Amino acid sequence: MSRKLVLAPVILLLTAFVAVAQTDVEAYLSAAGNASNLYRGRKALEYKFPFNGTFYWESPLYHPGRVCYNNKIYDCDALNIDAAQQELLVKDHAGVVSVMLNRDYVSWFETGGRKFIHPRVYFNDPSLPEGFFEVLYDGRVKVLCQTLKMLDKVAHPEMADTGTEGVPILANVLEVFQRRISCYYVNERDEFLKVTRRNDIYRLYPERKRELRRAIAAEEPDDIVLSLPEFARIAVEIGEGLR
Repeated sequence: MSRKLVLAPVILLLTAFVAVAQTDVEAYLSAAGNASNLYRGRKALEYKFPFNGTFYWESPLYHPGRVCYNNKIYDCDALNIDAAQQELLVKDHAGVVSVMLNRDYVSWFETGGRKFIHPRVYFNDPSLPEGFFEVLYDGRVKVLCQTLKMLDKVAHPEMADTGTEGVPILANVLEVFQRRISCYYVNERDEFLKVTRRNDIYRLYPERKRELRRAIAAEEPDDIVLSLPEFARIAVEIGEGLR
């Protein structure tokens, strides 16, 4: 039997296999709609070791939203943030695979009723901090908050600030994703400044400092101390005449 006759069935099978695979890919992309461009990234990082807390911004739950990616806006069925790597994660339309979007192309996204920005892309300034920041107030002055998750080894994981209240602590596991929160504001001159103490916000409204102190005292009962990002949001809302 000639070599050509032997190879002919193999070639036919391979051709059929490629055709079926191509059809499956086309069907997948068609079902994904305009969001199919988002699913071409790298698979989300898997943390294959026991730990307490979570590497997500808040919880492993994904939420619908939309993202401005490479200057185009996409509707997404499921978004979340890997706060340890500062990566935006999107699940494919089938809800099977989580993909990391290329952070250099993410300007902003909205999910769970909240808006986040990547300052370097949003303000087109590579000198600004890397990662994602929640927009707590968006007006003449912007108030931004970033949550980082840092993997630490601690003697008492139950005392760690994981940002996952109510989640059971794994026994004999000392590795914990602890929460680190930082606050920034962007003034009317587009200066990106870190808030390290309350006076940083009071300086925005020097002529109203006393008024702001009284208003904040009314918002802050004796047994509750507002976090710095929450204080900054309320103080700016008051300073801008919205409260």
